[in-house]
Amino acid sequence: MESEMKGLYGSRRYCVLYKLMIVDDDYWTREYLKKHIPWDRYKISQVCEAESGEEALLKMSQSAADILIADIKMPNMDGIELAEAAIKKNKDIKIILLSGLKDFEYARKAISLGVVEYIVKPVQEDALEDVVLRVVAKLDEASHARTAEISKSRVAAQAAPLLKEKLLMKLLTAGMDTEEIESDLQRLAPDLKMTEQSIVIAWEIDHYRNMVNKLGMEKTAALKKNLRNTAQETMPDFSGKNVLDGEDSRFIVILSHECCKGETTLTDAALSYCRQLSRQIAEAFDGATVSCGIGGISSGINHLCSSYQQASRTLLNKFFLGNGRVMAFHPDDRPPAAMEDYAKKYGGALIDAVSFCDREGLENLLIRLKSDLVSHKGIDHNYIRHSLLILIEKLAEAFQAGRITGSEEICDIYVIGMEVNQCETLDEILEVLRGFLTDMLRCMESQKRNNTQKLADEVAGYIRRYYNQDLYVDEIARMFNVHPSYLSRTFKKERGENLLQFIMKVKIEKSKQLLCNPGLKITEIASFIGYENERTFTRVFKKLEGMTPTDYREKAGADGCI
Repeated sequence: MESEMKGLYGSRRYCVLYKLMIVDDDYWTREYLKKHIPWDRYKISQVCEAESGEEALLKMSQSAADILIADIKMPNMDGIELAEAAIKKNKDIKIILLSGLKDFEYARKAISLGVVEYIVKPVQEDALEDVVLRVVAKLDEASHARTAEISKSRVAAQAAPLLKEKLLMKLLTAGMDTEEIESDLQRLAPDLKMTEQSIVIAWEIDHYRNMVNKLGMEKTAALKKNLRNTAQETMPDFSGKNVLDGEDSRFIVILSHECCKGETTLTDAALSYCRQLSRQIAEAFDGATVSCGIGGISSGINHLCSSYQQASRTLLNKFFLGNGRVMAFHPDDRPPAAMEDYAKKYGGALIDAVSFCDREGLENLLIRLKSDLVSHKGIDHNYIRHSLLILIEKLAEAFQAGRITGSEEICDIYVIGMEVNQCETLDEILEVLRGFLTDMLRCMESQKRNNTQKLADEVAGYIRRYYNQDLYVDEIARMFNVHPSYLSRTFKKERGENLLQFIMKVKIEKSKQLLCNPGLKITEIASFIGYENERTFTRVFKKLEGMTPTDYREKAGADGCI
């Protein structure tokens, strides 16, 4: 029996120790061999004994021996018979026969068969040492060979999954001739039959880069491994259930048609499996989602490459459809429309919507833009990403040229470009565009509010300065280079009162100051503040103050002017 133990004399070298069985009908021979020979010197850790061949076989059936020393001449069962029986039980056992000189020729016959070693009685320690060392050397050689074979088998078993995955990835990506690797396929992937139909599914972890930034590469790799295991465990009884590790965020599944029964097609079965897996992952992995593209059915594994390419192209559509989608390849998918100059087509309209603070119009334009972009489904999304970046750049240039207050930070193309490049779907990019335009619209609204307030304040100041003149809305609007109706609306909105009312109010407030001077006639006061006659002045004054100018003067004279 083999075991790893510390070597002799305190050495830390590991070695294999052996069990010895001594069989002799002579008690004193057994005692001499058992007690007077330093067996531990020969890497023998256990010594057992028996006085007959039958007893020896019984003990060896209970605990196997590595070395057998037996007397050649014993009653009932001699040493040669014991040797033959022992070899039947353990072909690796090493046997040493003890024989007298007269039995030498008998022992030589057994030795010629390559069965045993032999020692002539009486046993000499030196002679025994030579034989035992030779036997132990043979045992060591056999042990090393077995260890090497076990190690080789273990390495092969450990390497097999990696070799299988590498082989299948070559089939998917390079389209290898399966005839050249048929033996490797039969050895590594026996579940993939050369003639049966298969289908390839490309899975992609959504927001993978964000996940790496948040969790780190090690935790993300562990999560990806768990997702792969879930994909493997979720499979129903498919004949081919191969899950491969793709680059970065991707893992790949290869399925066989044998899972399909009745009217169920392989594509239908794949769709059902993918939807189930997608739901299970969303529930089990704290918000993590996956998207998948299902390729077309391949007739034999020779066409796995084509199915994988279809799955990869289909997976690109998540850019248009969003994350967490299950998408199947359709051979009749129409070719994508030609790319357009979206900066030219939508740039002017978007600028106008922002300039006029038209939120509803802005949203309608974004809906139309998305519809146009979706018509390009099937095109590499990087082209669309680039096209939208150009659109945003043109918009930023236009807004900065308009000197809109607060636009400098919003129009930082570098920051916007970083945001767009991190987006995985069209909706995410459009959300960046919507956020950019909404921020610009808020700036425009704020600027307009400031401008209208400034206009109202400047008009009010003008009226207070020139109150003694004939003031008309049209003339004031012309003075400030705005439309009269716009001026009236703006003034009312900002100051809460009508422009004409404000003019009258200013004139009357000035007249009240003048009425406190008893030396001024009411006719003079009316003329000074810009009224043609006393009658008009009196009518306006009474309307605003509830009394005539004369009454006001008398009251002011009694109460005193302030």
